Amino acid sequence: MTRPVAAVRRRGSSVHPGVTSAPAAKSPAGVGDQASGLRRLMESLGGVVTSEPAGVPESAAEASARVAAERPAQPAPIAPIRLARSVAVASGKGGVGKTSLCVNLAVALAHRNLRATLIDGDLGLANADVLCGVSPRGHLGHVIRGERAVEEILLDAPGGFRLAPGAGGVAELADLDAASLGRLLGEVGRLESTSDVLLIDCGAGIGRGVMGMLHAADVALIVVTPEPTSMADAYAMLKCLALDSRARGEAPRALVVVNQAVSEGEAAQVAGRIGAVAQRFLGFAPETLGFVPLDDSMRAAVRERIPVLVSKPEASAARAVVSLADALTIRLGLGEAGAEGDGPPGDVTAGERRGRGLVRRLLEWARRAE
Repeated sequence: MTRPVAAVRRRGSSVHPGVTSAPAAKSPAGVGDQASGLRRLMESLGGVVTSEPAGVPESAAEASARVAAERPAQPAPIAPIRLARSVAVASGKGGVGKTSLCVNLAVALAHRNLRATLIDGDLGLANADVLCGVSPRGHLGHVIRGERAVEEILLDAPGGFRLAPGAGGVAELADLDAASLGRLLGEVGRLESTSDVLLIDCGAGIGRGVMGMLHAADVALIVVTPEPTSMADAYAMLKCLALDSRARGEAPRALVVVNQAVSEGEAAQVAGRIGAVAQRFLGFAPETLGFVPLDDSMRAAVRERIPVLVSKPEASAARAVVSLADALTIRLGLGEAGAEGDGPPGDVTAGERRGRGLVRRLLEWARRAE
């Protein structure tokens, strides 16, 4: 006598435990026994079983493949949101070509298939839009006042990057209160999930907002020229970074870029002097990311309001910026098309810092500064 096979509750059916299926007919001895058993199992699970030609039994391998094909597809796992890498660019004094360097770095990063977004963080004296030859339909001042979302002010700039324009000549934006700063950070935070790299063109000097951004960014770039005043102000910025970092129990993190050098030798001399003084009096020497030569093509591009990498990519200054972008992608742990890497050798805190994102780190810095 054949034992009845217990029915299995179907999804959405009214079959209850204890109700048995009809007795299974005995299969003829041979290869069809296993296939018949698999069909009965599929029927009890609510699967669709097609009939097979008489005399051609389904093999175990064929049945397994059919079961796998008829199984409901599992939802794809949700990938974690990857936050953008961040680069804060600052200078001890104005007039060193910082904004022009930021604009062309953004172009060079975009040419590496990275989603690059440039935020003009010099809120009171912003001019990145002028160098790009674009007309803003809104600026960060509108975002801070809650009049527009940050996505509404983004511009497609020449070279393939996105620009969030600052507000030139708006004095009250130069010194934000806590509520306005919080609103701005909340809006900027949304850009972290839609970009691979965030470039922040900070204002010149050692203001609280600038220092906070340098501390929070994955990479802090200090732009300096061979002029004695620029070198002195760059050292002053490095000193502030070192003292603040040590007060928080952190190692100073800063890279130097020498701009407008007449030769590689002059750039090495400038970087060497700053490094030697910093090592002697601050106990650390900042690394040099690279240099950009003094080039009339860069000056002409500024007058024409178009990035030099777009107007004259073969110029010496343009090639130097491309080299800087190559070095930055290594520092940021990014490869082609936004692929993630392990970060720079020896950066033991890279993974932990990146997991928090720029905005969260900036808020943590602000809380510790209170």
